[in-house]
Amino acid sequence: MKTGLFLLLLITGTAFGQSKKELKAQVASYQQKLDSANLALEKTQHINDSLSGEIQQKENELKTKQAFIDKATKKLESLKGQIERLKSSKEKDSLSKLHEIPPDRHLDVRRFLIKRPDVSAIASKKSFTMMFMVVIDEKGDVVGTPKLMRSSTTTTDQVLIKKVSALVKSQAKYNADKGAPNRSMSIAIPIHPH
Repeated sequence: MKTGLFLLLLITGTAFGQSKKELKAQVASYQQKLDSANLALEKTQHINDSLSGEIQQKENELKTKQAFIDKATKKLESLKGQIERLKSSKEKDSLSKLHEIPPDRHLDVRRFLIKRPDVSAIASKKSFTMMFMVVIDEKGDVVGTPKLMRSSTTTTDQVLIKKVSALVKSQAKYNADKGAPNRSMSIAIPIHPH
């Protein structure tokens, strides 16, 4: 009987020893997973802190820009008010001095194009528009060299630009206004393929 009891204790001790090893292995596995999770959490927290800092910096930049815009808006409103007051005072001055204009003084009339340059001989594979600033005299003739307005022109072909500029200079004609000073006018020249 003592032998049976000893054998039972031996088997129980061996089984307990094996389950203790398995339990230690499971605890070690769980500890490793917990360490990995903590590491991932630390990285996430670091990224979160970094992003929070960037967001705060962007918010500060936006606040600074908004303050600048608000200040500029107030300044513009102030300038607008000054312009309105100046206009009002100028209109009053103009009306009060209207009777002082001598009858022989030149009053500028509206100038308009009466003859467009003939660009039908300009060969092009696609449509575009050239915009020129020209100076016209009292007879309505273009004086000086037409100046290309690059921001309103849809081509960069210098050969075509020179050809059209020469045609504008030689052929464009505006209405006459005797005694009028030279005046700047803009002229748009569309070119279409044919």
